[in-house]
Amino acid sequence: MIALGSAYKFLQSSNTATDRGDTLERWNIVTIDQYIKSMSQLQKYAGEQRQENVIFTLICCLSFICLEILRDNRIAAYTHLKNGLNIIDGLPAFLFGFLNSPTTTAGQTKAELQDTIRVFGRIEMFGCFYSPGFRPVVAIKAYNSRRFDDDSDMETLHNGEEAHFHAVNYFRDIMSRCYETSAHFGDATFWSQPEEQKQQQALVIRAIKLATLFQTLVEAPDAPEPGSNNFFCIQLDQLNICCAKILLEKMDGCHLLDYMRLNFPGFPTLSELRQQLNALVNLIRPYAASIPSKKLNLGFAHDADIVGPLYYIAVRCGDSSVKNMAGALLYEVNKFRGGFWDDTAIQKVVKIAMEAIT
Repeated sequence: MIALGSAYKFLQSSNTATDRGDTLERWNIVTIDQYIKSMSQLQKYAGEQRQENVIFTLICCLSFICLEILRDNRIAAYTHLKNGLNIIDGLPAFLFGFLNSPTTTAGQTKAELQDTIRVFGRIEMFGCFYSPGFRPVVAIKAYNSRRFDDDSDMETLHNGEEAHFHAVNYFRDIMSRCYETSAHFGDATFWSQPEEQKQQQALVIRAIKLATLFQTLVEAPDAPEPGSNNFFCIQLDQLNICCAKILLEKMDGCHLLDYMRLNFPGFPTLSELRQQLNALVNLIRPYAASIPSKKLNLGFAHDADIVGPLYYIAVRCGDSSVKNMAGALLYEVNKFRGGFWDDTAIQKVVKIAMEAIT
Protein backbone atom coordinates (compact mmCIF):
# COMPACT_ATOMS: atom_id res chain seq x y z
CA MET A 1 0.00 0.00 0.00
CA ILE A 2 2.89 2.36 0.74
CA ALA A 3 4.48 1.58 -2.62
CA LEU A 4 1.15 2.08 -4.36
CA GLY A 5 0.60 5.43 -2.65
CA SER A 6 4.08 6.69 -3.48
CA ALA A 7 3.68 5.59 -7.11
CA TYR A 8 0.51 7.66 -7.28
CA LYS A 9 2.33 10.64 -5.76
CA PHE A 10 5.05 10.15 -8.38
CA LEU A 11 2.39 10.32 -11.10
CA GLN A 12 0.91 13.49 -9.60
CA SER A 13 4.32 15.11 -9.20
CA SER A 14 5.33 14.30 -12.77
CA ASN A 15 2.38 16.37 -13.97
CA THR A 16 2.26 19.18 -11.41
CA ALA A 17 5.60 19.72 -9.64
CA THR A 18 7.50 22.88 -10.48
CA ASP A 19 10.86 21.45 -9.43
CA ARG A 20 10.34 17.90 -10.60
CA GLY A 21 13.83 16.46 -10.27
CA ASP A 22 14.25 15.95 -6.50
CA THR A 23 10.54 15.36 -5.90
CA LEU A 24 10.25 12.66 -8.53
CA GLU A 25 13.45 10.95 -7.44
CA ARG A 26 12.29 10.87 -3.81
CA TRP A 27 8.92 9.30 -4.63
CA ASN A 28 10.53 6.86 -7.05
CA ILE A 29 13.00 5.66 -4.40
CA VAL A 30 10.19 5.18 -1.86
CA THR A 31 8.15 3.26 -4.41
CA ILE A 32 10.94 0.88 -5.38
CA ASP A 33 12.09 0.38 -1.77
CA GLN A 34 8.62 -0.51 -0.48
CA TYR A 35 7.88 -2.59 -3.58
CA ILE A 36 10.98 -4.74 -2.95
CA LYS A 37 10.09 -5.13 0.74
CA SER A 38 6.55 -6.24 -0.04
CA MET A 39 7.74 -8.74 -2.66
CA SER A 40 10.23 -10.16 -0.14
CA GLN A 41 7.61 -10.52 2.59
CA LEU A 42 5.19 -12.11 0.15
CA GLN A 43 7.61 -15.00 -0.41
CA LYS A 44 6.85 -16.22 3.13
CA TYR A 45 3.32 -17.05 2.06
CA ALA A 46 4.20 -18.88 -1.16
CA GLY A 47 2.77 -22.38 -1.39
CA GLU A 48 0.39 -22.08 1.57
CA GLN A 49 -3.20 -22.68 0.46
CA ARG A 50 -5.09 -21.47 3.54
CA GLN A 51 -7.75 -19.00 2.42
CA GLU A 52 -6.30 -16.21 4.56
CA ASN A 53 -2.93 -16.53 2.82
CA VAL A 54 -4.50 -16.82 -0.62
CA ILE A 55 -6.53 -13.65 0.01
CA PHE A 56 -3.40 -11.81 1.17
CA THR A 57 -1.39 -12.94 -1.85
CA LEU A 58 -4.11 -12.07 -4.36
CA ILE A 59 -4.62 -8.61 -2.87
CA CYS A 60 -0.86 -8.08 -3.19
CA CYS A 61 -1.08 -9.13 -6.84
CA LEU A 62 -3.87 -6.60 -7.42
CA SER A 63 -1.80 -3.90 -5.71
CA PHE A 64 1.20 -4.78 -7.87
CA ILE A 65 -0.96 -4.59 -11.01
CA CYS A 66 -2.13 -1.09 -10.05
CA LEU A 67 1.40 -0.11 -9.08
CA GLU A 68 2.89 -1.18 -12.40
CA ILE A 69 0.14 0.53 -14.38
CA LEU A 70 0.82 3.76 -12.47
CA ARG A 71 4.49 3.35 -13.41
CA ASP A 72 3.50 2.66 -17.04
CA ASN A 73 4.96 -0.87 -16.90
CA ARG A 74 2.06 -2.73 -18.45
CA ILE A 75 4.01 -5.88 -19.27
CA ALA A 76 4.95 -6.21 -15.59
CA ALA A 77 1.29 -5.61 -14.69
CA TYR A 78 0.34 -8.38 -17.11
CA THR A 79 2.82 -10.71 -15.34
CA HIS A 80 1.24 -9.99 -11.95
CA LEU A 81 -2.21 -10.62 -13.45
CA LYS A 82 -1.05 -14.02 -14.71
CA ASN A 83 0.51 -14.83 -11.33
CA GLY A 84 -2.74 -14.05 -9.54
CA LEU A 85 -4.79 -16.09 -12.00
CA ASN A 86 -2.39 -19.03 -11.64
CA ILE A 87 -3.01 -18.97 -7.89
CA ILE A 88 -6.77 -18.88 -8.46
CA ASP A 89 -6.51 -21.71 -10.98
CA GLY A 90 -4.91 -23.92 -8.33
CA LEU A 91 -7.74 -23.51 -5.83
CA PRO A 92 -10.14 -26.45 -5.31
CA ALA A 93 -13.33 -26.46 -7.40
CA PHE A 94 -15.72 -26.24 -4.42
CA LEU A 95 -14.52 -22.69 -3.71
CA PHE A 96 -16.04 -21.33 -6.95
CA GLY A 97 -19.74 -22.05 -6.38
CA PHE A 98 -20.32 -18.40 -5.48
CA LEU A 99 -19.66 -17.34 -9.09
CA ASN A 100 -23.23 -18.34 -9.96
CA SER A 101 -24.65 -15.83 -7.49
CA PRO A 102 -24.86 -12.05 -8.13
CA THR A 103 -24.01 -11.24 -4.51
CA THR A 104 -21.55 -12.45 -1.89
CA THR A 105 -22.86 -15.74 -0.51
CA ALA A 106 -22.41 -17.57 2.75
CA GLY A 107 -20.57 -20.85 2.35
CA GLN A 108 -17.14 -22.41 2.21
CA THR A 109 -15.52 -19.43 0.45
CA LYS A 110 -14.69 -16.42 2.61
CA ALA A 111 -16.39 -13.19 1.53
CA GLU A 112 -13.01 -11.48 1.04
CA LEU A 113 -11.85 -14.25 -1.29
CA GLN A 114 -15.11 -14.07 -3.25
CA ASP A 115 -14.68 -10.32 -3.74
CA THR A 116 -11.04 -10.67 -4.77
CA ILE A 117 -11.74 -13.44 -7.30
CA ARG A 118 -14.56 -11.32 -8.76
CA VAL A 119 -12.09 -8.47 -9.32
CA PHE A 120 -9.73 -10.82 -11.17
CA GLY A 121 -12.72 -12.05 -13.18
CA ARG A 122 -13.42 -8.48 -14.23
CA ILE A 123 -9.89 -7.58 -15.29
CA GLU A 124 -8.70 -10.87 -16.82
CA MET A 125 -10.26 -9.95 -20.18
CA PHE A 126 -7.59 -7.28 -20.56
CA GLY A 127 -4.89 -9.95 -20.49
CA CYS A 128 -6.25 -11.00 -23.88
CA PHE A 129 -5.36 -7.52 -25.18
CA TYR A 130 -1.67 -8.34 -24.78
CA SER A 131 -1.65 -12.07 -25.52
CA PRO A 132 -4.04 -13.83 -27.94
CA GLY A 133 -3.55 -17.16 -26.14
CA PHE A 134 -4.36 -15.72 -22.70
CA ARG A 135 -6.44 -18.13 -20.57
CA PRO A 136 -9.42 -16.47 -18.78
CA VAL A 137 -9.22 -18.56 -15.60
CA VAL A 138 -12.14 -17.15 -13.61
CA ALA A 139 -14.45 -17.14 -16.64
CA ILE A 140 -13.65 -20.80 -17.31
CA LYS A 141 -14.23 -21.76 -13.66
CA ALA A 142 -17.69 -20.18 -13.83
CA TYR A 143 -18.56 -21.60 -17.26
CA ASN A 144 -17.69 -25.14 -16.17
CA SER A 145 -20.61 -25.03 -13.71
CA ARG A 146 -23.21 -24.01 -16.33
CA ARG A 147 -21.79 -25.40 -19.57
CA PHE A 148 -25.09 -26.93 -20.74
CA ASP A 149 -27.46 -24.52 -18.95
CA ASP A 150 -29.76 -22.63 -21.35
CA ASP A 151 -31.43 -20.45 -18.65
CA SER A 152 -34.83 -21.89 -19.58
CA ASP A 153 -35.92 -21.63 -15.94
CA MET A 154 -35.16 -17.88 -15.71
CA GLU A 155 -38.46 -15.98 -15.88
CA THR A 156 -37.57 -12.36 -15.18
CA LEU A 157 -34.84 -9.84 -14.40
CA HIS A 158 -35.90 -8.13 -11.20
CA ASN A 159 -33.53 -5.15 -11.38
CA GLY A 160 -30.51 -3.66 -13.11
CA GLU A 161 -28.03 -5.42 -10.84
CA GLU A 162 -29.43 -8.83 -11.74
CA ALA A 163 -29.47 -7.89 -15.42
CA HIS A 164 -25.81 -6.84 -15.21
CA PHE A 165 -24.86 -10.13 -13.55
CA HIS A 166 -26.42 -12.22 -16.32
CA ALA A 167 -25.06 -10.00 -19.12
CA VAL A 168 -21.50 -10.17 -17.80
CA ASN A 169 -21.77 -13.91 -17.20
CA TYR A 170 -22.94 -14.45 -20.76
CA PHE A 171 -20.03 -12.50 -22.23
CA ARG A 172 -17.52 -14.32 -20.04
CA ASP A 173 -19.00 -17.70 -20.97
CA ILE A 174 -18.59 -16.81 -24.64
CA MET A 175 -15.02 -15.68 -23.90
CA SER A 176 -14.33 -19.06 -22.25
CA ARG A 177 -15.83 -20.89 -25.19
CA CYS A 178 -13.72 -18.84 -27.62
CA TYR A 179 -10.58 -19.79 -25.73
CA GLU A 180 -11.27 -23.52 -25.57
CA THR A 181 -12.37 -23.83 -29.22
CA SER A 182 -9.78 -21.50 -30.77
CA ALA A 183 -7.79 -24.41 -32.21
CA HIS A 184 -10.89 -25.76 -34.00
CA PHE A 185 -11.93 -22.83 -36.17
CA GLY A 186 -13.24 -24.26 -39.43
CA ASP A 187 -12.92 -27.84 -38.11
CA ALA A 188 -16.18 -29.40 -39.32
CA THR A 189 -15.45 -32.71 -37.59
CA PHE A 190 -15.06 -31.03 -34.20
CA TRP A 191 -18.20 -28.92 -34.57
CA SER A 192 -20.28 -31.90 -35.70
CA GLN A 193 -19.82 -33.60 -32.33
CA PRO A 194 -23.11 -33.68 -30.35
CA GLU A 195 -21.51 -32.36 -27.16
CA GLU A 196 -20.06 -29.32 -28.92
CA GLN A 197 -23.34 -28.58 -30.70
CA LYS A 198 -25.24 -28.92 -27.42
CA GLN A 199 -23.02 -26.28 -25.80
CA GLN A 200 -23.46 -23.90 -28.74
CA GLN A 201 -27.21 -24.47 -28.69
CA ALA A 202 -27.37 -23.63 -24.97
CA LEU A 203 -25.57 -20.34 -25.67
CA VAL A 204 -27.96 -19.54 -28.55
CA ILE A 205 -31.02 -20.18 -26.36
CA ARG A 206 -29.55 -18.07 -23.54
CA ALA A 207 -28.98 -15.18 -25.96
CA ILE A 208 -32.60 -15.28 -27.15
CA LYS A 209 -33.83 -15.51 -23.55
CA LEU A 210 -31.71 -12.57 -22.41
CA ALA A 211 -32.92 -10.43 -25.31
CA THR A 212 -36.53 -11.06 -24.27
CA LEU A 213 -35.88 -10.40 -20.58
CA PHE A 214 -33.95 -7.18 -21.26
CA GLN A 215 -36.74 -5.95 -23.52
CA THR A 216 -39.25 -6.58 -20.73
CA LEU A 217 -36.98 -4.79 -18.25
CA VAL A 218 -36.63 -1.61 -20.35
CA GLU A 219 -40.37 -1.52 -21.11
CA ALA A 220 -41.47 -1.92 -17.48
CA PRO A 221 -43.37 1.00 -15.86
CA ASP A 222 -40.48 1.61 -13.46
CA ALA A 223 -37.76 1.31 -16.14
CA PRO A 224 -34.84 3.76 -15.86
CA GLU A 225 -35.34 7.07 -17.66
CA PRO A 226 -33.21 7.70 -20.77
CA GLY A 227 -30.15 9.73 -19.78
CA SER A 228 -30.00 8.30 -16.25
CA ASN A 229 -27.08 6.28 -14.92
CA ASN A 230 -29.21 3.14 -14.64
CA PHE A 231 -30.39 3.50 -18.24
CA PHE A 232 -26.78 3.87 -19.37
CA CYS A 233 -25.77 0.75 -17.43
CA ILE A 234 -28.50 -1.31 -19.09
CA GLN A 235 -27.29 -0.17 -22.51
CA LEU A 236 -23.74 -1.21 -21.56
CA ASP A 237 -25.04 -4.63 -20.55
CA GLN A 238 -26.80 -4.97 -23.89
CA LEU A 239 -23.56 -3.95 -25.62
CA ASN A 240 -21.80 -6.81 -23.82
CA ILE A 241 -24.50 -9.27 -24.91
CA CYS A 242 -24.42 -8.01 -28.51
CA CYS A 243 -20.63 -8.40 -28.68
CA ALA A 244 -20.94 -11.88 -27.18
CA LYS A 245 -23.46 -12.89 -29.85
CA ILE A 246 -21.12 -11.62 -32.57
CA LEU A 247 -18.31 -13.74 -31.12
CA LEU A 248 -20.64 -16.75 -30.95
CA GLU A 249 -21.71 -16.24 -34.57
CA LYS A 250 -18.09 -16.15 -35.77
CA MET A 251 -16.69 -18.77 -33.41
CA ASP A 252 -16.92 -22.01 -35.40
CA GLY A 253 -16.11 -20.93 -38.97
CA CYS A 254 -18.47 -23.63 -40.24
CA HIS A 255 -21.73 -21.63 -40.41
CA LEU A 256 -23.09 -23.72 -37.54
CA LEU A 257 -25.47 -20.97 -36.42
CA ASP A 258 -27.06 -20.77 -39.88
CA TYR A 259 -28.17 -24.34 -39.28
CA MET A 260 -29.31 -23.61 -35.71
CA ARG A 261 -31.46 -20.68 -36.85
CA LEU A 262 -33.79 -23.20 -38.49
CA ASN A 263 -34.82 -24.20 -34.97
CA PHE A 264 -34.06 -20.90 -33.24
CA PRO A 265 -34.98 -18.08 -35.64
CA GLY A 266 -34.85 -15.58 -32.78
CA PHE A 267 -31.05 -15.48 -32.93
CA PRO A 268 -30.05 -12.53 -35.16
CA THR A 269 -27.85 -12.77 -38.24
CA LEU A 270 -24.40 -11.18 -38.32
CA SER A 271 -25.77 -8.31 -40.40
CA GLU A 272 -28.50 -7.68 -37.81
CA LEU A 273 -25.96 -7.87 -34.99
CA ARG A 274 -23.78 -5.30 -36.73
CA GLN A 275 -26.77 -2.95 -36.93
CA GLN A 276 -27.60 -3.57 -33.26
CA LEU A 277 -24.03 -2.87 -32.23
CA ASN A 278 -23.93 0.36 -34.21
CA ALA A 279 -27.21 1.51 -32.65
CA LEU A 280 -26.01 0.72 -29.12
CA VAL A 281 -22.70 2.53 -29.64
CA ASN A 282 -24.51 5.61 -30.98
CA LEU A 283 -26.72 5.54 -27.89
CA ILE A 284 -23.88 5.05 -25.42
CA ARG A 285 -21.11 7.29 -26.81
CA PRO A 286 -22.64 10.71 -26.04
CA TYR A 287 -23.16 9.68 -22.43
CA ALA A 288 -19.67 8.21 -22.09
CA ALA A 289 -18.14 11.34 -23.62
CA SER A 290 -19.90 13.53 -21.04
CA ILE A 291 -18.24 11.80 -18.07
CA PRO A 292 -15.47 13.96 -16.55
CA SER A 293 -12.08 12.45 -17.30
CA LYS A 294 -9.35 14.75 -16.07
CA LYS A 295 -6.04 13.00 -16.55
CA LEU A 296 -4.80 13.60 -13.01
CA ASN A 297 -8.02 12.62 -11.28
CA LEU A 298 -8.53 9.69 -13.66
CA GLY A 299 -12.29 10.13 -13.18
CA PHE A 300 -13.54 6.58 -13.29
CA ALA A 301 -15.67 6.37 -16.41
CA HIS A 302 -17.50 3.31 -17.67
CA ASP A 303 -14.99 2.99 -20.50
CA ALA A 304 -13.85 -0.49 -19.44
CA ASP A 305 -17.29 -1.97 -20.14
CA ILE A 306 -17.36 -0.27 -23.53
CA VAL A 307 -13.79 -0.92 -24.66
CA GLY A 308 -13.38 -4.48 -23.34
CA PRO A 309 -16.00 -6.28 -25.47
CA LEU A 310 -15.28 -4.22 -28.59
CA TYR A 311 -11.52 -4.71 -28.35
CA TYR A 312 -11.99 -8.42 -27.67
CA ILE A 313 -13.86 -8.73 -30.98
CA ALA A 314 -10.86 -7.12 -32.69
CA VAL A 315 -8.24 -9.42 -31.12
CA ARG A 316 -10.36 -12.49 -31.95
CA CYS A 317 -10.52 -11.50 -35.60
CA GLY A 318 -8.62 -13.70 -38.04
CA ASP A 319 -7.61 -10.70 -40.17
CA SER A 320 -4.04 -9.70 -39.26
CA SER A 321 -4.57 -6.13 -40.51
CA VAL A 322 -7.44 -5.67 -38.02
CA LYS A 323 -5.30 -7.08 -35.20
CA ASN A 324 -2.49 -4.73 -36.15
CA MET A 325 -4.85 -1.74 -36.02
CA ALA A 326 -6.05 -2.87 -32.59
CA GLY A 327 -2.48 -3.24 -31.35
CA ALA A 328 -1.54 0.20 -32.66
CA LEU A 329 -4.54 1.74 -30.89
CA LEU A 330 -3.66 0.03 -27.61
CA TYR A 331 -0.11 1.39 -27.89
CA GLU A 332 -1.44 4.87 -28.63
CA VAL A 333 -3.80 4.85 -25.64
CA ASN A 334 -1.12 3.59 -23.25
CA LYS A 335 1.70 5.78 -24.57
CA PHE A 336 -0.02 9.06 -25.37
CA ARG A 337 -3.37 9.05 -23.53
CA GLY A 338 -2.24 7.87 -20.11
CA GLY A 339 -4.19 4.64 -20.48
CA PHE A 340 -7.49 6.53 -20.65
CA TRP A 341 -9.96 5.63 -23.40
CA ASP A 342 -11.46 9.00 -24.23
CA ASP A 343 -14.20 9.54 -26.81
CA THR A 344 -11.71 9.69 -29.69
CA ALA A 345 -10.17 6.35 -28.69
CA ILE A 346 -13.61 4.79 -28.25
CA GLN A 347 -14.58 5.93 -31.76
CA LYS A 348 -11.44 4.25 -33.08
CA VAL A 349 -12.06 0.94 -31.29
CA VAL A 350 -15.65 0.93 -32.55
CA LYS A 351 -14.40 1.39 -36.11
CA ILE A 352 -11.90 -1.46 -35.70
CA ALA A 353 -14.56 -3.76 -34.22
CA MET A 354 -16.90 -2.98 -37.12
CA GLU A 355 -14.06 -3.78 -39.51
CA ALA A 356 -13.61 -7.13 -37.75
CA ILE A 357 -17.22 -8.19 -38.32
CA THR A 358 -17.66 -7.16 -41.94
